[in-house]
Amino acid sequence: MFIDPEPVVPDIMRTRPQIIKDINKRAHFDVAVIGGGIHGAAVARLAALNGLSTVLLEMADYASGTSSRSSKLAHGGLRYLAMGDFRQVYESVKAREELYLVAPHLVRPYPFLIPVAKGAWWQRAQYAVGLSLYEMGQGSKQRCHSWLSATVPDVQQAFAGKSHELSGCYQYYDGIMSDTRLVIETILAARQEGAYCLNYARVDSVAQQATGEVHVGWTDVRQDGKYQLRAGIVINCAGPWAPSVGRLQALPHRVRYSRGSHLIFSVPWEKPALFLPLEGKNRFYFILPHPAGTLVGTTERECGADLPLDPNPTCDEVEEILARLARDVPEQKLDRSTLCYGFAGIRTLPVRGEGKETAAISRRHRWELQGGMLTLYGGKYTSAYWTAFEGLRQVERLTGAFSLKGVGERLLPGAFRAQEELSETLSKCQSDEQRDAVRATHQLFGGQLRHMIENDSGIESLRGKIIKGAIEYACRYEQVETLEDLMRRRLELEFFPDAGEALLARVTSIYAQIKGDSYQENELQQYRNRLSELRRILGIGDQ
Repeated sequence: MFIDPEPVVPDIMRTRPQIIKDINKRAHFDVAVIGGGIHGAAVARLAALNGLSTVLLEMADYASGTSSRSSKLAHGGLRYLAMGDFRQVYESVKAREELYLVAPHLVRPYPFLIPVAKGAWWQRAQYAVGLSLYEMGQGSKQRCHSWLSATVPDVQQAFAGKSHELSGCYQYYDGIMSDTRLVIETILAARQEGAYCLNYARVDSVAQQATGEVHVGWTDVRQDGKYQLRAGIVINCAGPWAPSVGRLQALPHRVRYSRGSHLIFSVPWEKPALFLPLEGKNRFYFILPHPAGTLVGTTERECGADLPLDPNPTCDEVEEILARLARDVPEQKLDRSTLCYGFAGIRTLPVRGEGKETAAISRRHRWELQGGMLTLYGGKYTSAYWTAFEGLRQVERLTGAFSLKGVGERLLPGAFRAQEELSETLSKCQSDEQRDAVRATHQLFGGQLRHMIENDSGIESLRGKIIKGAIEYACRYEQVETLEDLMRRRLELEFFPDAGEALLARVTSIYAQIKGDSYQENELQQYRNRLSELRRILGIGDQ
């Protein structure tokens, strides 16, 4: 039995000044969470659900780090089987199945193909065993793997011009998702449970007192206000920045970092996704559908601890991916002529042993308690709720003050009446363009459509990409603070071939009306400057 969440209503969606005022009014929080990526959001939601007074502080925007820069896959980690990470795979597959149920508008199963070359009978046997193990935790027998010969149309279409080199492909299923929207909705769910969540709130200091209480100094980045709060425990989910949070010097040798880069092409991918091997042991890359066309990635390169807030792919990573595509799928038009966007993310890998390449390091996370702060090193996106539960289990054992329960099958906000709201909204549309805009909006917001069309102007189409009400809803209820927050992480318009520039005039007009004096005209120029730099790296020029 699913538990429907309370609908999003204005009285629980406080404004930024109200949230800051409410945080400062509280004498003490049970839990202070640092980091507004998927792990911090999951911890905050779970803590609040269990009756703990909870505050979450994020130094930039929610999901602005690694959580918006993934491969957009909710997956078990098929390649981790070869690394012996059976527990990690099992947990991730189970967690993926849970996401299908609680966020079906954001996470959905999709078929993938693994090619097997002619004569590679041993590889085929390995894949068969691996896929059987991989599927042990999944809920649907209809999504079990199968063998497709090279003459099957799906294989012919996916490997046009190369299918004659294959004996066939294994087809299996994994999840594709909107990683950013999953974070935003988890933040909304945490707020609905009573958590105080604030973006652009940088933690400057963490100090445990003799009483055991922890004092947290933080800055409102938007207004440069300095504040302090008190908590029973701090849970540090700051991702790549976790080793340095609240410390004068980052803890050495806790983590290593790797950068993964992805490219987006304007060509639609309407075939099964591809899971393709690379030279070297246990390395693969993906080709899969994306709302803007086709997503390809990832690279895997170790990087240092000098972490940029907004990493881009490097020029040689772009060339590496283009070379792979020219070799593996030369007929699919995935080349520079259709290349439209790229992004990079920093993975955090807990150190276990020395000398291994980052591709060979286990993705298994680690929790560490020190000085009143419980820190998460690493963590896999798909199993974030499992990881959050594990962390709060430690808090439960330390305090004995509550009996921990999980979120179970409690729906994320957008999953509530998602299909009903889509059908009802489509029935009100007057044109195909409007219907396209409603469907695109539904893919991001699900059942939250009902809050966007409360007045007639909300269903206005912006060139079939989004409805006007989505902009108003995101600005009012999802803590949008900048134009980039809106275009990149709420509406995901930045990924499209023109990076949403055809819509910028209309979007910024609506945005400015809502933000009022807080809207800065130079944000538009900053947005364009950043895109111009990205296009220079991609070698495509301004479009």
